[in-house]
Amino acid sequence: MADFGKVMEDQFLSLLAYVAEQERKKNHIRQAEGIAVAKSEGDMFDLPRKEIDARFIIIL
Repeated sequence: MADFGKVMEDQFLSLLAYVAEQERKKNHIRQAEGIAVAKSEGDMFDLPRKEIDARFIIIL
């Protein structure tokens, strides 16, 4: 009977791992869609570029 319990436990954990992986995939797709929409609307995801001047070089 203990072997059957171990098999059921393994199956249950496999099911949970599968559900978690599917949720991660859906989140990744939704995130990519959101980024595409934001970029098409002109949103920028990075900091504005700064010029490297002499003062910056001196500080280094």
